[in-house]
Amino acid sequence: MLKRYCFLICLAFLASASPIPTTQAAPLAVGLPPGFVETTLFNIFSPTALAFLPDGNLLVASQPGSLRLYRPKPSPTLTQVLNLNQVICNDFHRGLLGVAVDPNFSTNRYIYLYYTFNKFNAPNSGECSHSSPTDPVNRVSRFILPASGIIQTTTETVLVDNIPSVNGTHNAGGLQFDPNGLLYISAGDGGCKIASATDCYNRNDNSRYLDQLAGKMLRIYPDGRIPADNPYASEPTARRCGDPAGFPTGSGPCQEIFAHGLRQPYQFSFKPNTSEFYINDVGQDTWEEISLGQLGADYGWNLREGHCITASSTNCPPPAPGLTDPIYDYNHNTGCAAATASAFVPSGVWPTGYDNLYLFGDFVCATIFKLTPTDTGFTATAFYTDAVGITTMAFGPYSDTQALYYGTLLGQVKRIVYTGWSNQPPSARLAVDTAYGNTPLTVTLTAEGSFDPENKPMTFDWDLGDGEILTTTNSVTLTHMYSMAGVYTATLTIRDELDALSEPAQLRLDVGNFPPAPRILTPLTTTRFVIGQPLQLSGEALDTDEGALAGSALTWQIFLRHIDEVNSGNAHSHPLIAITSGYSLTFLPPPPEDFRATALSHLVLQLTATDAWGLARTVTQTLEPSRMPLTFTTQPLDLNLLINSDLITTPHTLTSWEGYEFEIAAPEQKRGEPRWVFEQWSDQGATTHRISTSPITTTYTALFQPYWDVWLPWASW
Repeated sequence: MLKRYCFLICLAFLASASPIPTTQAAPLAVGLPPGFVETTLFNIFSPTALAFLPDGNLLVASQPGSLRLYRPKPSPTLTQVLNLNQVICNDFHRGLLGVAVDPNFSTNRYIYLYYTFNKFNAPNSGECSHSSPTDPVNRVSRFILPASGIIQTTTETVLVDNIPSVNGTHNAGGLQFDPNGLLYISAGDGGCKIASATDCYNRNDNSRYLDQLAGKMLRIYPDGRIPADNPYASEPTARRCGDPAGFPTGSGPCQEIFAHGLRQPYQFSFKPNTSEFYINDVGQDTWEEISLGQLGADYGWNLREGHCITASSTNCPPPAPGLTDPIYDYNHNTGCAAATASAFVPSGVWPTGYDNLYLFGDFVCATIFKLTPTDTGFTATAFYTDAVGITTMAFGPYSDTQALYYGTLLGQVKRIVYTGWSNQPPSARLAVDTAYGNTPLTVTLTAEGSFDPENKPMTFDWDLGDGEILTTTNSVTLTHMYSMAGVYTATLTIRDELDALSEPAQLRLDVGNFPPAPRILTPLTTTRFVIGQPLQLSGEALDTDEGALAGSALTWQIFLRHIDEVNSGNAHSHPLIAITSGYSLTFLPPPPEDFRATALSHLVLQLTATDAWGLARTVTQTLEPSRMPLTFTTQPLDLNLLINSDLITTPHTLTSWEGYEFEIAAPEQKRGEPRWVFEQWSDQGATTHRISTSPITTTYTALFQPYWDVWLPWASW
């Protein structure tokens, strides 16, 4: 899910200990407007949501199930306050996905979490079923965060349960309070249809149904009660579909629904001090949507994507009565393809032109955009062009004003501050020719790439970590010998002529130590995976000092590298499992997203080994699917068929993955004269039926008859 550096998740930063490791180099980010400065605050694996407490401390949700509290004062600390890993599913897009703070937190200490619960098999290790009767569910729960800072799981009160998570994807997870104290919840469409788990992507119509919670915006009171003005709350057959006591009987609409027709409403945000909010809905193949939150609205998925018919950029009629188009959409051919993070700029914290402006971050093109109203609608312009891996953002306190905080899949939480036209600090960048080696170790450190935004003269302060400190030097490059074995931290701080200091840039140096050598044993690089067939991963690691490392020193990660053949520039990665320790693990490969991704998409395996010193090395291996050509034809030739609802003209050959199940159909059609009606498939299937890609090259032929052969036999006499 990244455009750049998709797989470079830095496993060395997974520790949750307090205090926080000293901040990494934090230069003025590429593409920020003048007067803005970015700082990396801390590292945390896969942050999914941010929420500020009244005292300015920050709650950070991490996908694997950990909730942490960041305290910036008196010295920065990052403390785990809750870990749900015994009851959570954190594979694919599942996990701990949302966090919100009660408006009355100062008196009741309530916080709210959105997470994927393994309802049928808890406790568990994070791996959960897919597309089966025992699918896990997403839920919203209230917890008490005491002044001591450690949440007891016994304080959990489940407010909304039974939000489907059919395929592991499209879980959403946004939580926000409006000014009236009502809690809004964004729920994705589950990836695949509830009643037919092989109907996925644009064939998944969960969001159309009002009798379940997938693909919806939900709204409740903080205690789980239903607002009386929710669209379906008062209907005679309405049910509380998210009842923690169990899924209710009947087929009436869900009382929790505020709006429906959404695919993956990743994040939404309220305009400060108003009930107006915008929803980022991540699209399928063609459009990204930003919609105005409206009571009772139907945003059209899976009938429409953006302002067009699903999967089209040219068939764009006005919406049918009852459907609501987005206020802004953009095509994936722009190179941007996943509207994730969102926030409104509070008035007075940035220059006047930013007051109440909506910001949204695109995960694929690593850009934060400004959405500006115009006379005819909205226009989006880039605010920041290097937000790699952005997943969430929020405004929160900083000094005597507010700043923009955001999290990235690379495992960082960052802050963007407006400093105005006052003197801006320099930006420090630090590199080294070698970061490890035998004792004694001579290294060359360089500050090349460091800069001052106003081009003021700079001096360099070096702390080499072994007791040697050089201050106010003009040395851009420094050579130093470490004479004793150990782990050292070299720190560079830069000051300008007005004595403004940069954030420190740091590097770890291992003297007398070398990184371990991990090796993936299975699968072999020549292996071709098959959907649904267990894939055995195994590996080992050798260390120069420790020899063979224990399984606990090895961690695995698996990604689905999604590359669209039409828009290959939108390539991105989906993490398929939570980081897993051990020599081996068994994994069930998933299907591709669609036929536009079958020829180029693949899996990426990562094995990381960490030695006793904490020095890590990662190896990466690409694993391709077993691809099979499938040919579709008709008798007579050149008639049309439907493949997963997409129209093709025969003969047509496409690339599939072995084990991929999909739908084929032979519709009645007219080509000149006469009209052609379906007679028989070569595999003896019904007019519309599902097939599974076999390990052999296969041709499917649909036989048609002319209309008069069926109804007018005398016409051929």
